Amino acid sequence: MLYALTAFLLLLLVILHEVGHMVAAQRCGVKVEEFCIGMGPRICSFSVRGIRVSVKLFPMGDSCEMDTETYEALPLRKKVIILSAGCIINFLAGCVLTVLALVMANGLVAGLQKAPMAVGSFLILPFQALSCLKGVSLEKLGGPVQLVTEVSHMASEFAVPVAGVFAVMAIISFLLSIFNLLPIPPLDGGEIVYSIISRVFGRNDRAYRLVCGLVWGFMIWVTGVAFINDAFFLL
Repeated sequence: MLYALTAFLLLLLVILHEVGHMVAAQRCGVKVEEFCIGMGPRICSFSVRGIRVSVKLFPMGDSCEMDTETYEALPLRKKVIILSAGCIINFLAGCVLTVLALVMANGLVAGLQKAPMAVGSFLILPFQALSCLKGVSLEKLGGPVQLVTEVSHMASEFAVPVAGVFAVMAIISFLLSIFNLLPIPPLDGGEIVYSIISRVFGRNDRAYRLVCGLVWGFMIWVTGVAFINDAFFLL
């Protein structure tokens, strides 16, 4: 049960991030053409309210494809709203998961009383995790299988294991929010910084595409290593 709950919440957090972008784009008048779940080759697709929803092979990273011409014509304020919406959703999801964990572990009244301090504590942990990334070797880099296994193992040590799952996933949700705000293209933070620079100094799409290509190449390589490690982990 813990494995299934952890896998479901992890997938839900990633999907919610892109749903934030999608809803914000629609509210700002930008047509959303495709909502992709996963990365890589498309497995199947279907239409929901005029939006093509595609399920792809690798369950890491979703995307929301918008009408480029309409998006580029938006004022900077609306672009920032769209780009930051996913991180805001992840932050709110982290808060909800924190409250659920505390209520399950301590009861309604005590859980709500402890929630503000817990959210503050959980927000610090992702920064500590990011600062420790430089010490992680490729052999220890795991994909979704190892992540789900580790979270489930950690949660099983809690007095209320389901509450433990919610607590750890809350930290992961905060981590997703903070990580995506890093000023590195093509992350949301990098897109925001580029939009501001473009408005002040003019666009340089060639340099931007080069940086995005390098970062995407690195992310695909890291993802490949993580999946290979997952495969050996299952053997």
